[in-house]
Amino acid sequence: MSRQEKLSPTVSECGGKTEGCVVLVGTYKGDQLTKWRGWYNYPLSDSDKICEDEAAEITVLWLFNGLKEQKTYKAEFIGIKTRQALIDDYGYPATGKAHGERYLLFKTEHMYCHEGEFDKAVRRVIIRTADFATAPKVRKQLKTYLESPDRQNPDLAKHLPEIITHLRPEQLRVCELAYQMSLCDLPQGKELRSDIPFPAPDKPKFTFIDLFAGIGGFHLAMHELGGKCVFASEWDRAAQQTYEANYGIAPFGDIKKIDEKDIPHHDVLCAGFPCQPFSKAGKQAGFEDETKGTLFFDIERILKYHHTKYIILENVRNLVAHDNGNTWKTIHSHLVELGYRLTPKPLIVSPHYFGVPQLRERVVVLGIHDPDHANSPLEITLPTPKNKSQCNLDAILERENNDPEYRLSEQEIEAINIWDEFYHGIKEKVIGFPIWLDWFTAAPPTDPKEMPEWKQAFVRKNNQLYKNNKVFIDDWLKRHDYLSHLTPTMRKMEWQCGESVSSAWDAFMQFRPSGLRIKRPDCAPALVAIVQVPVIGKYRRRMTVREAARLQSFDDRFIPNPNMHQAYKQFGNAVNVTVIKECAKRLFDHE
Repeated sequence: MSRQEKLSPTVSECGGKTEGCVVLVGTYKGDQLTKWRGWYNYPLSDSDKICEDEAAEITVLWLFNGLKEQKTYKAEFIGIKTRQALIDDYGYPATGKAHGERYLLFKTEHMYCHEGEFDKAVRRVIIRTADFATAPKVRKQLKTYLESPDRQNPDLAKHLPEIITHLRPEQLRVCELAYQMSLCDLPQGKELRSDIPFPAPDKPKFTFIDLFAGIGGFHLAMHELGGKCVFASEWDRAAQQTYEANYGIAPFGDIKKIDEKDIPHHDVLCAGFPCQPFSKAGKQAGFEDETKGTLFFDIERILKYHHTKYIILENVRNLVAHDNGNTWKTIHSHLVELGYRLTPKPLIVSPHYFGVPQLRERVVVLGIHDPDHANSPLEITLPTPKNKSQCNLDAILERENNDPEYRLSEQEIEAINIWDEFYHGIKEKVIGFPIWLDWFTAAPPTDPKEMPEWKQAFVRKNNQLYKNNKVFIDDWLKRHDYLSHLTPTMRKMEWQCGESVSSAWDAFMQFRPSGLRIKRPDCAPALVAIVQVPVIGKYRRRMTVREAARLQSFDDRFIPNPNMHQAYKQFGNAVNVTVIKECAKRLFDHE
């Protein structure tokens, strides 16, 4: 098939009706329409709107982003709803002059992309069109083109998508204006996507929005409490795909590009706003980070407009201490000014507090909109935290998983065996510092005086360890060729088990930049977005994607991203479902 043919599906190919009408649909605020593929209405002007009879003849909806990305949908007209009916039933659409009064509903099937892709699995309900040809010059050009007897004139079509030149005038309708809605907010959507693991409840107890949504840790927590998501936002495309596969909602992209007035009314605002600006692992730029740090102020503008009853925010623990506490003071003062009662300090919570075997302390900010008492502290009491020893890592492990994808490499097995031999050979059994092989040599690589004091302390401890065990270590180094065949990461080791295990193969491990880290097998270390997949010693394999999901309390029905690298990254970025659910319960029960 030629490129020309790919761009030019006939009406009979797409819709099965030779006399059908092609409706040209543009994009909403950049390329958001092609991401949402939501619901659309078709007013051309106040005096010229598509009527019900015309709608029944429409067989194709065509969406495009500029001239580069084009998608064609097979359309089946299924009825009309008034704007008020949509507001009553679903909380949509927002009020405003740009929004029509009657909405045409279409069931659609994705047929073609710009490059001729075909995907039968993609289905949407379309109710309303998007902004197209709003610029006067483009609108005038379209009108000139459609009315011209010489439609093959290249000067007329040079700024228009190529497919227009292959449509008859009577086939083509240009539609303007836009609004968006999630698929599962419509009954037809539920029929189309019966495979969604976590559809919206028929009778929700409350509504919520999910900002910086990732793969929906907040969403799943709210879902388990009976909530219904009415809006989600997430800029990462891979995370959007995972989110949609599980909840039937394709998140809006850049939160900065949505008007707060277009976000539906909601009872709860959930937001795990980006943590990198405040994380110890990053540069800690905080609000100076123009791309991420200022995203808190997008939360602020939404709250200022909607006066949302409850807020649940999550971030790294370092948020409290960042900039000598000024970052938290800024967040606290801004929320109080908006009328929110907050806990005096953010809650510091970890999954292991609730028996989930993961050490991951995070900040959770809870608030209630109560302008008359905004300066009164909100008292939220969590249950007594469990100790690490009360957690059971075995409870989340897949004992029978022998998938070759999770097997260790020969070099990794060798490195673990070599360091296990080292631990058994030295006199010390409690090691409270990292082992750096380079400091066992006669000629150290760097003058310790050039190092910071904390690092000099580790060097001194390594030197002493070597002196205490010189005979064994010299023999061990020689037999293993000074570990020269191993990677730099594998030439370092951190034993963090005390005497609780006698072998590395009984422990929980990670190959990290700081070396092979060996930890007690009661609790897993915090999952992180940087892919350093933990190793389950007794099973001699990496942690599976499902086990990573369980560490973050994601239900086993959850569908991980099919790309393993993305799946680990996404669970590392996610909020823990149990942590959010337990905090939310106490917030909602507060009087």
